Amino acid sequence: MKTKADRLCPDCLRADHVFDAGLSVFEYVEPIRGLVHRYKYSKEYYLGRSLAYFMAELYRASGWKAQVVIPVPLHKNKLKSRGFNQALLLAEYVAHRCRMACLTDVLVRQVDTGTQTRLSRREREENLKHAFHIAKPFRIAGRDILLIDDIYTTGATVDNCSRALKSAGAGMVYVLTLATGRNI
Repeated sequence: MKTKADRLCPDCLRADHVFDAGLSVFEYVEPIRGLVHRYKYSKEYYLGRSLAYFMAELYRASGWKAQVVIPVPLHKNKLKSRGFNQALLLAEYVAHRCRMACLTDVLVRQVDTGTQTRLSRREREENLKHAFHIAKPFRIAGRDILLIDDIYTTGATVDNCSRALKSAGAGMVYVLTLATGRNI
């Protein structure tokens, strides 16, 4: 039987992070990579529900006790060009399945950081400094958070989100992603 440590990505095992614990459902390799690309870039929204099912099941098995779910936000420019926030759809389904509130108006991406796909860990960290803002801190004060994103690569995004959440008074921040990047 696998332990919780067996499910942690290699980066979470070797690096210090702002978030308290993190899990990914899949490794970001085929066929998952293809499914995520279809969901995220070809707007095959129906895939999100199926993929989020596995996220909800992993959350349930984790033993974590979050009170609310928060998706990693997109900047308004990225949201306009993509047409939807893939993390938001995943978070809404996970929240519904796990009977938690999904707070979509608390964590705001205030800086358009552009794509991170070709940046190193250090460049991602620098690019994301001060990118996130808490709009309604009273909604998370003292509460444990389940932060949802689609792909975990270096942890820079979820670390910066976690930093903002904790600075605003959040308790534990658990990170749940659909997949962990291969080359981290």
